[in-house]
Amino acid sequence: MRKSSARHIILILWGVVLLFSACKRNQDAASEKIKERKHSKEAITITESESFDIGKIDTAYYYYGLLEDSCFYFKVNAADQQTISGHYYPVDGSVWLEAVPFTISYRDKKYYFKANGEEKSIRFSVTIDTSSFFGEFSTDPAGLLTRSFFFERYYEPKYQDFATKRFKESIFQAQVKPDVVYGTAKGYWCSYPMNDTKYLKMLTSTLGKTASRRNLDLTMDVYMPEDDTLDRHPLIVFLHGGAFYFGDKGATTMSEWCKHFAETGYVTASINYRLGFQISRASIQRCGYMAIQDAHAALRFLVANAKEYGIDTNAIFVAGTSAGAITALNVALTTNATCPAFVQEHNLTQKCGRLEDSGNSLKNKFKVKAIANMWGALYDLAVLKNKRIPVISFHGTEDHIVPYDEGYPFSSLKSNIGERLFDKMYGSKAIHERMNELHIHNQFFPIEGMGHSPYEDADGHLNHNYYFIQNKIQNFFLDILCGNCSVGYDKKNPTRFTLSNSNIAQTSWKVEGGFITESTPGEIQVLWRKNAPKHTVTASCLLKNGASSTKKITLKRSK
Repeated sequence: MRKSSARHIILILWGVVLLFSACKRNQDAASEKIKERKHSKEAITITESESFDIGKIDTAYYYYGLLEDSCFYFKVNAADQQTISGHYYPVDGSVWLEAVPFTISYRDKKYYFKANGEEKSIRFSVTIDTSSFFGEFSTDPAGLLTRSFFFERYYEPKYQDFATKRFKESIFQAQVKPDVVYGTAKGYWCSYPMNDTKYLKMLTSTLGKTASRRNLDLTMDVYMPEDDTLDRHPLIVFLHGGAFYFGDKGATTMSEWCKHFAETGYVTASINYRLGFQISRASIQRCGYMAIQDAHAALRFLVANAKEYGIDTNAIFVAGTSAGAITALNVALTTNATCPAFVQEHNLTQKCGRLEDSGNSLKNKFKVKAIANMWGALYDLAVLKNKRIPVISFHGTEDHIVPYDEGYPFSSLKSNIGERLFDKMYGSKAIHERMNELHIHNQFFPIEGMGHSPYEDADGHLNHNYYFIQNKIQNFFLDILCGNCSVGYDKKNPTRFTLSNSNIAQTSWKVEGGFITESTPGEIQVLWRKNAPKHTVTASCLLKNGASSTKKITLKRSK
């Protein structure tokens, strides 16, 4: 090391006068540190009698160390040929470290240290190593009363930004496994793609097909991110709409969403479920119940085959439109004990089996993390408190097929047909308001002036609402995946910052305006420089499910 590197000695001298009155004569911590220190081959020792250019002092780093038994941080802020200036921070038990300005000057072949309005000449002997310095000094002209010091360069833990495009952008190709059979059940049909024919005409033209039930294969299309290194992926199950009479898993609205979310890193599935009913309230109710059973069977199947499809069974989401949204809400929220009243009224449990008794014999359990409800509804708002599952909802404010607020489906039909054939239902606005009352996490996006299926134009093409909904669902589900990645701390004593999410795989921390004194993946300890213009904590997290989250906290400066 060149002798000019001796400039580092100046950085320690500011503490000499400061601590003079507090220093002890007995063996101190700094002396012990010096004894333990092993010098590198580049280490050199300098005294005040040797000249060096103090204008070359390094102003880039903070240093931390001991003056006998007292701890300090300090930094040189400016230096010229005759003087250096900076601040030191006594570590005195306070969270907010007070900055004490100091100067060291060289004149008349002597070095002078000035702080707190007092200036004294100093004598010293310092050993300078690659990133530390240590030695003794004295303000006694005779050099009889010496004090030891030991300082090392302060290095903040290296910060790594774990931000990833996963679950945010399309980064994979979607691999599709079509027509996967997840069960069998008796019903009328499982697929009836919509066409340009008017709804009522299609309905009346198929009534003859509801004379008897037959055995049906229940199928799904499974979409997976191709060539992904992650073993387990969150799952989204999509359920198409169609008034429990029409629809198919291959509808463009469903297949495009399945493809998109698989390309971002999810496993997705679009399922067919039993459709069709006779023109009676009881038959329509039974059809709705069987759809819930089929969705239940599909989820049990996917959980049972999680390894084959690469599914994280702790991260299951359901999403649906119209009748599919009604089904999604109920499969997530309803239990056998809380089924709609008509289930007991018509003894559907005896006629059709319990929720988990149809479709397949699998007994696998599942838990839904969140629901995307697109112009769906519930028979009873009381089920919302069963499991307190987050819901994101979308609904056209002029929807007369499924009530926007509360009412009967198909309310615009003549002769009160909707009220005569369907039960009263509570739409997305009512769901949102009740969830707010229950303090359950939810979001609601009314689509002003739009009717049913507001994501399609009159000609059936996807419109801007489709992609608006897609983006909102993507962000909502990602927030759920990230879980409680918020940073916890005591606002009155902001020295300890923690992350308690057990799903975190890696964490990186950084602070602005302070010193990280201790660091583990889930926690840091910080001391703050009171004079810093900003005081922030940033935590970047990579979760086990592949999601990433970055949280930043800005503290109010202590007065």
